[in-house]
Amino acid sequence: MRLPTAVRTACTVTAVLCLGGAALAQDGGTGAAGPAADTVETTDAWAAFSLEFAEQLRQAGRIPDAAEEYGACAVLRPDDLDVVADTALMLLDHAAGIAHALDAGSPYVAMIKGLIQMGVQRGGVGDGRLAYVIGRLNLVEREYAKAYDMLREARDAGYDDEALAHWYFIAAVNLAPERMNAGYAQGVIGELTRLIEAQPDHPQIIEALVNLAAAHRRNSDHVKSLKILEDLAASYPQDHRVWSALGREHLDQSRLGDALAAYRKALALAGSNGDAYAQALASVAHVLYKLGHFEESEAAVRSFMELDSDSVAALHLLALLHRERGQTLEALKLLRRADRLAKDDPTVLTLLQQVLYERGEIEEADAVQKRRDATYREPGKASERDKDEAGGAAATPPDDARDE
Repeated sequence: MRLPTAVRTACTVTAVLCLGGAALAQDGGTGAAGPAADTVETTDAWAAFSLEFAEQLRQAGRIPDAAEEYGACAVLRPDDLDVVADTALMLLDHAAGIAHALDAGSPYVAMIKGLIQMGVQRGGVGDGRLAYVIGRLNLVEREYAKAYDMLREARDAGYDDEALAHWYFIAAVNLAPERMNAGYAQGVIGELTRLIEAQPDHPQIIEALVNLAAAHRRNSDHVKSLKILEDLAASYPQDHRVWSALGREHLDQSRLGDALAAYRKALALAGSNGDAYAQALASVAHVLYKLGHFEESEAAVRSFMELDSDSVAALHLLALLHRERGQTLEALKLLRRADRLAKDDPTVLTLLQQVLYERGEIEEADAVQKRRDATYREPGKASERDKDEAGGAAATPPDDARDE
């Protein structure tokens, strides 16, 4: 494995300076330092040599070696931002084509972050190239809000590489559910609409459209939401995400039969996708409860809990089922467990308060009501169920998304 950039650059610079010092000693005959102007001239010459050699290495495809030489040039030119930012871009593009090269803690990531820090120290705050590189690293780390902000900053700073639009699309789609939960559904609608129109063939177009439909639903425009999802189901009938989102739209409009059919379709298509299968199973259980099919609902929710025993939504639903049978003590145990897992979830607190009142535990019920009232005063506060389903599909980049 190659040495990290900081180490290799230091070695290169040390070698350069040693050779330069030896040359100066020979020229002077006594080893005494030459005039300051000669030193500057020699440093500039070495920097120019490193830059030319780095370019040759880059053109030959020897990117790590080229980065080493660019790094040497950067040290010799302490005010040069361009060489630092351009080297960070070069390393990012190179590492993107290597499996796991952009994983956290990899030597490439350490190199790139070191260059970013060097660039910032040289006045690079607001530089579009550095903002783009930071945004790409944020995206790999699934820090979607940071990625969104940095890629937008790169765009606003005039960085116009064609790849920027691709990665900004991914950041915006991934951030959409969070923005909806915070109450910005209208903003999500405007942005996703523009992105979809500009990039209709983007690899994550399905996720984008599903989230656009969810934003319309959250904005109470069910006609547009349903149209988007029905068109998607016609175009991508084998995609479980589409049917799951369609099920949620039907559920919101109390079309329980249609919702159950859509969720069951999603369940059948999810196959070996553990998370998707589990979510579809939980949704089926929820609709069965709404339809009054309590035994089927409990069977489904218990199957789901074999996959995720700490699901707040599942614990809430199971508590509802026990309450329907008058088993309020068992419902209370489940709700207290759910409350520990998701502190101050409004949906859990509402049912917990009701069950406590039904059991005559008035003092504790009043305390729960105060907590519940406080959560509803918090801007953007959403229940775990709302969070899970807000976006319909969070377009989490696959492990090789950085290689696209």
